[in-house]
Amino acid sequence: LAVVLADFALNLSPAPRAVVMLCGLGGVAIALWHWVVRPARARLGISDIAGRVESVYPDFEDRLRSTVDFVREGDVATPGSEPMKRAAVTMGA
Repeated sequence: LAVVLADFALNLSPAPRAVVMLCGLGGVAIALWHWVVRPARARLGISDIAGRVESVYPDFEDRLRSTVDFVREGDVATPGSEPMKRAAVTMGA
């Protein structure tokens, strides 16, 4: 819209008009890359998805992400006792 208004206000000849239009298209391409393509190509881990679900549904109270982390990590040492982990997994399921 700014490019069209600048073109109208300045009454540009064809060569400068083409430069302004190319700059406008470049700006649109950069914006699409930054706000559409990069986020669409991002690899999300299961923990990231669980965090997003928790932000949309606060009833989970951080249990979903904890459950995902405990189940995914398996034998890897995570903080907390085994009974606490089992309780979190049972409540989160």
